[in-house]
Amino acid sequence: MNSILNRLFQKSTVIEATSIDSTDPYQEFLKHFYFQGIDSQKLDVLKKKINNVDFNPDSEKSHYQLVQCYLEIEHYLLFHDVGFLGNAASLRSELQEFFPLIASFQPFSVLYEDGSAEEIALALLFSDYLHKAATAHCGSVSVLEPAFILDKKINLDLVNDNIVHYLSCKRKIREYIETLSIEIQRICEEKTIVNPFDEWFSQFTGFYQNVMASDKIIYYLPEKAPLASSATIPITSDVTLDNSTSTLQSNEIQTPSVTSKVDASLYEAMFENMLDGAIVFERSGKMILANERARDFFTLSDVGANEENIFNLLPAEICQRLKEDVEDQTHKKEKNILGKREEIHLYGPNGSLEYYEIIISNNYNKGDDTYSIYLKNITEKRDSLDVLSKQMEHVQKAAKAKSTFLSNMSHEIRTPLNVILGLADIVKKNDNADTEQFKKNIEGIDFSAKSLLSIVNDILDFSKIEAGKLSIQSYNYNIRKVITSLSEGFKTKANEKGILLYTEIDQNIPDIVVGDQYRLNQILTNLIGNAIKFTHEGKIGIIVTHKELSEDQLEVHFEVKDSGIGIPKDKLNHIFDSFYQIEEAGHSKSNGTGLGLAITRELINLQNGTLTASSIEGKGSSFSFKLPLTKSNLQSTEETIKTHKRSEKQLEGLRVLVAEDNTMNQFYIKQLMNRLGIEVDIADNGQEAVAIYTQKQNGYYNLILMDMHMPVLGGVDAIKKIRASHKDAIKKVPIVMCTADVFPESRKNAIKAGIDFYLTKPVDEDALKEVLYWLVSDEETNLDEVNTLKKEDTHSTTVNIAKLKETFDNDEEFIVSLLEVFIADTPDDFNSLSTCVERKFYPRASELAHKLKSSFMNLGMTHQGYLLQQIEKNISTGEGVQTGLKYFEQFKKIYTKTLLDVNIKLIELKRL
Repeated sequence: MNSILNRLFQKSTVIEATSIDSTDPYQEFLKHFYFQGIDSQKLDVLKKKINNVDFNPDSEKSHYQLVQCYLEIEHYLLFHDVGFLGNAASLRSELQEFFPLIASFQPFSVLYEDGSAEEIALALLFSDYLHKAATAHCGSVSVLEPAFILDKKINLDLVNDNIVHYLSCKRKIREYIETLSIEIQRICEEKTIVNPFDEWFSQFTGFYQNVMASDKIIYYLPEKAPLASSATIPITSDVTLDNSTSTLQSNEIQTPSVTSKVDASLYEAMFENMLDGAIVFERSGKMILANERARDFFTLSDVGANEENIFNLLPAEICQRLKEDVEDQTHKKEKNILGKREEIHLYGPNGSLEYYEIIISNNYNKGDDTYSIYLKNITEKRDSLDVLSKQMEHVQKAAKAKSTFLSNMSHEIRTPLNVILGLADIVKKNDNADTEQFKKNIEGIDFSAKSLLSIVNDILDFSKIEAGKLSIQSYNYNIRKVITSLSEGFKTKANEKGILLYTEIDQNIPDIVVGDQYRLNQILTNLIGNAIKFTHEGKIGIIVTHKELSEDQLEVHFEVKDSGIGIPKDKLNHIFDSFYQIEEAGHSKSNGTGLGLAITRELINLQNGTLTASSIEGKGSSFSFKLPLTKSNLQSTEETIKTHKRSEKQLEGLRVLVAEDNTMNQFYIKQLMNRLGIEVDIADNGQEAVAIYTQKQNGYYNLILMDMHMPVLGGVDAIKKIRASHKDAIKKVPIVMCTADVFPESRKNAIKAGIDFYLTKPVDEDALKEVLYWLVSDEETNLDEVNTLKKEDTHSTTVNIAKLKETFDNDEEFIVSLLEVFIADTPDDFNSLSTCVERKFYPRASELAHKLKSSFMNLGMTHQGYLLQQIEKNISTGEGVQTGLKYFEQFKKIYTKTLLDVNIKLIELKRL
C-alpha cells in the first residue's frame, strides 16, 4: 500500500538546474525511487547504504556512482519488493519525466536501450570510460576518443533488427579497446607505472552489475589484456558502496592458480549471484560465507562478525547425519549426506513451509576441511508435480466416469425410446378404432417421452454441477404450497402400490419465503420418488420443521422417511456417488441414471444446506436436509402477480414465419399454431426464411420462430441478415430462437445476432403461448400501481443478476460485457426517444421504445419492458397518444435509478 500511495502522491517536480555541484539533488533523486518501496529491513539497509555513499567531487565519476545507486534501487523494487506494481520501463520513464537533467547524463544513456542495442551501448560507454581513465592516469594517449572513431560507424537503431550490423559493431568496439589497451601498456612501461586496466574493468562492471548486458562486456576485453595477479578477490575501487551485509568484503576466497589470470571479482560475482542459496562452513559448523539468497532466507546479517552455526539452521535429522559425516576424517565410511542430493523442508522468514533440494560437499581445501551447502528451492516444482498428479487422478476418474456414463445412458435412454418407437409403430399400423386402447398408447408414449426428457435434464444438470456453473435463484414463493402440491402429486403413485403417503408441516413455518422454489421441488421430487420406488409396503412420511435463526432468517428441516428395503451399511456411504444404483435382492439394478442423489446433494450444498442419510436394511431409510431460507415480507405471492385475462381468441390472425428444417417439428408447430388461429409460413432453412421475409410487405409478420442449426444458412446468420435489412430498420420484427442447443455459447451468439426471446426444444406449448400473449397484450395497467411498486417486487424492476448467471452458466465476463453495452447504448436511445416525444415524432418514438424494450427485457427488467411496450403500442396511434405519454412519464421517473442500478451491479461484478 505504501508503494501505491507513494506513486499516487509523489512530487512531480522536475529538476531544471543547469549544473549540480551539490550532491543533495542526487539524494533527492534517489529518495524519489526508494520511497516507492514497502518499508522492510532490507529496504532500510539499502537506504542506509545509499545515504552513506560519498559521491566523488569529479562530476563524471559521480554520475557513474549515481547510476549504480539507481540500478540497485531499481533491482530491489523489481525483485524484492512484493508491493511494487511497476516495471523497469515505468521507472525509467519517471526518471526522464521528473529528472531530465540526470537522465541526460552519459552513464544513464544505456538505460534507454534494450536487447542487443543495450549491449552495444554499454560497450561504447565502456570504451569511453577506459579512454577517460587512461587519459587521467597516463597524462595523454595517442588513440582518439571513441566518439571520433566509432559514433559514425555505429547506429543503435539498426542493432536489434540487423544481425550483420550488430556483429560489425561488436568487432569495431573490440578492436578499438584492444588498440587502446596496447597504448596504455606502452605508456605504463615507458613511465614505469602500474597498469590498472583490470581495475577499471572491475569498476565499470560494478556500476552496471544490475544491467542484463553487463556480463557480455568481458567479450570486449583483449585476449592479452594485463590483469591482476592476485589470487584473491580485491575490493579496491575509487567508488565502493559500503555493503555491511556482504561477508565477501571481509573475507578472501582462495582461487586455483590455474585461473589466477581471471579477475577475482568474477568469483565474488558468481558466488553472490548464484540462483541457489550457498553457504561455506567449517567442521565445527561455523559459517564463513553466505551469498545473498542464503542470507535472505535465514535472515542472516554479517556472517563473519556473528558466530552463526549451520547446525542451528538445518533440521535436526539432517544436522545429526551431517555431524557424523564431518567428524569422520578417515574418509573410509560411506557418507550419510555429503556428496548426495536430498529433499528437505524449511520454514522461510515469513513462516511459510518451503521445499528445498540440498547438496552438501567437502571443499577439500588445504588445512582443515571446509564444506559447501547449496540450497535449491523446489517448492514450485513440487506444487506442479502435486497439481499434475491430481490432474492425472482427475483424468482417470473422468475416464472411468465416462465409461460408466456411456454404459448407463445406453440402457436408460434406449428403454423409453423403445417404448416410444414401439407404441408409435402400433398406433401407425392399427386403425385405432378402440379409442380407449388408442388413448392408453398415447399416454404410454407421453409418459416415456417425459421420462426420456427427465434423463436428459439430469445429464444437463449434472454437467453444469461438474463444471461449477449451476446457479441458485432467490425469489418469493409459497413453501407450504410447494410441499403440499408435491405430496398430492405423488399420492396417486403411492396408492397404486398400496403405500400410505402423509405430510406433516410445522404450523409456525411462514407461508412465503425467499429461495429457489424450482430447486427445492427438484430435491423433494428425487427423494420422494426414490422412497416410493424402494418401498413395497408400509408408509412414507414427509416431515417439515423449522428453527428460527434471526429476525429475518430461518432454517427449515426436511425429512423423507420410508419403510422400504433399506440400504446395507457398507453401501450407505456410496449412495451419493455419481451413477451409483442400489440393487434389490433378486433384481437387477434399479431404473434411472444413478445421478438423482448426486444431483440432490449438490443442489443442497449450493444453497448452503446439508444432507444426511440413515438406514436399516429391511426396515427403511431416512433422508434429511436443512436449508437456510429468508423470511419474506409478503403475506401472499399474489401480491406480486397481476392476473391477466387471456384468451386464445386474442391470438387469432397473427402471422408467424417458422424457419425449421425438421419435417416433424414443422408438422407439430404448424398444427399447434393453426389450432390457435395463427397463420404460419414454413421455411426449410435460414436462406429461405430471409427470402420469404424480404418479399413480404413491412409489418406482415408478427413473429419469426428461428431454428439455430439448419442447412444452407444457419439461424444466427439468418437473423443477422434480417436485422441488417433496411426493411427491419423500419419496424423491428420480434424473433424467437427455438432450438435444442442449450449451450451458453449458442445463446450468447443468438443474443448478439438480435433475438428477442430464446426457447429450447422440446417446445413447451405454454412457453410459446407466453411469447404470443406478450405480442398481443393490450391490457391497461393502473398507473398508480406502477408508480408505487412494492419493495418486495424489486426482482422485476432491477437487473436480475441471478437470472443472468443461470442463463449464461455463470459466465460473468459475458454478463459484464452485456451490462457495458447496455450502459453505453441506452442513454443515446433514451435521449433520442425523449427528443422524438418532445417534437411529437411519434412513429419514430414507437420504434425507439421497441428497441429499448428488448434491452431492458434482456436484463430481466420486466417492469421497464412493460412500460416501453405500452409506449410503443399507444404513442403512434392517434387515439392512444395521451396514454403513451403517461407511460413515458412513468418510464422517465425510473430511468435514472435504473441506469444507476445497472452501473452499481457492473461495479460489483468487476470487483469479484
